[in-house]
Amino acid sequence: MNFKPFTLLMKMATPIAMPRHAVHLDALLWSAIGAKYNLEDPGSMHERLSAILDQDQKTGIYKCSAMQCLITPEQGIVQRDMARTDVVHESLNSDYLSTKRKSIVMVGGPTKKRLTPYKTFFAPYVAFHGVGDAMQCAHLIRYYLRGIGKDSMTSGMGEIESIDILDCNDQQEWAILNGMPARNLPEDLAIELKIQKQGEPVSTLPPYWSAAPVSGVRADRLIVRALSEITGA
Repeated sequence: MNFKPFTLLMKMATPIAMPRHAVHLDALLWSAIGAKYNLEDPGSMHERLSAILDQDQKTGIYKCSAMQCLITPEQGIVQRDMARTDVVHESLNSDYLSTKRKSIVMVGGPTKKRLTPYKTFFAPYVAFHGVGDAMQCAHLIRYYLRGIGKDSMTSGMGEIESIDILDCNDQQEWAILNGMPARNLPEDLAIELKIQKQGEPVSTLPPYWSAAPVSGVRADRLIVRALSEITGA
């Protein structure tokens, strides 16, 4: 496999509803692979993912970074408090109604609209670094991923306008940035890279929401850099 370091530079069209922890490139590709091949089996999905992303031989983690939000002299990061209107229609299904309930609670029940508050962040660009097949990674994200972050499937959040592939000369930019973790890292690799950060249990492989945590260091939820650091312009 002719894997090379790369950077995916994405121009954003809509704000991102950030999850609780940093968004990793392998997590996005995991979702895109599942959508393209209609897969749910973790073994099959890891097989597909390892064909386009290199893995660290010692730890098995994929060589890719968490998301970096990029700012320009004209535009920084805009944070907003937003609310999503939810109507839980699916709760009123035949199984629910076939039970021995004599009544349905209407106040706050599944027929009522609910306002779900959440914070969004808008950066003009975001970037991910990795080692692998950049063309295949970009193709999967471009055609099989609705967007980045929460509510990207239903509310148009985190919509990607365009993706550019940039060469990356730094072999470790996927792992470390200015002495801090560029992604969630297991303890052994963090020590090897001389990263000075408080250790804690972290997930290091997709799917991050259910993967068993290991001792390591966590990437910051919001990593901010200047666009010029990526493009050199």
